[in-house]
Amino acid sequence: MNPKKLRFRIKLWIEQNGADILGEGGAELLKAIQETGSIAKAAEKIGVSYKFAWAYIKKIEKNLGEKIVITHKGGVKRGWAKLTEAGEQLLQIYNLAYSEMRNCLTSIETPLSFGIVKNNITIKIKEIREGEETSIIIGTIQKNTALTAVITTEALESLNLKKGLPCKFLIKATAINVRL
Repeated sequence: MNPKKLRFRIKLWIEQNGADILGEGGAELLKAIQETGSIAKAAEKIGVSYKFAWAYIKKIEKNLGEKIVITHKGGVKRGWAKLTEAGEQLLQIYNLAYSEMRNCLTSIETPLSFGIVKNNITIKIKEIREGEETSIIIGTIQKNTALTAVITTEALESLNLKKGLPCKFLIKATAINVRL
């Protein structure tokens, strides 16, 4: 087994009262409806038939007990479809849950990609100095001991780091200087 090659995959769906409401395929369909304004175009975009997409929407609405898509008939050029407030909220909840699950698994995958890391230290973020390209994170280990890390500002934003939160520093270096 090579831990560096391990990756996690997740299958997430929303249920209500034991009935499936929304999974990855349904979320893709709702997103495509938002983007295209059409069930037919959304179905084409995600590679399913119009009949399948329509049946899937009806199944979600039946299990949820609310309409998630409203449509206006009018032929090729005048018809449209859009998500209801419930449909938008459902998609938002799914996307948030999926993003949180993915972030959690990424935090496990990252140390695996470097090999099993023994040099990790949990710190409490004391200060963040955000720059245009790079940012500095200063964290405390003990009362008077601090560690500083330089990361890209893009990484800072994607990790959603905030002052006062705990954070793990993974140290992967051939040499390190420690000053107390």
